[in-house]
Amino acid sequence: MTFYVLKALSWVGVVWDLRVPPAWVLEGAAGPTRQGDAAAAAEEEDAAGVAKTG
Repeated sequence: MTFYVLKALSWVGVVWDLRVPPAWVLEGAAGPTRQGDAAAAAEEEDAAGVAKTG
């Protein structure tokens, strides 16, 4: 929905240089990640689990 609001604003001239989102965004798939990002996310989940139970 946000894209369509930005698209309407581009027709009015408030937003410039609006590009089409990548295919993986339109499909709703998870975006490209790096190995380090996945490890950091797992560590954050583990820390959150410890904080909730501890």
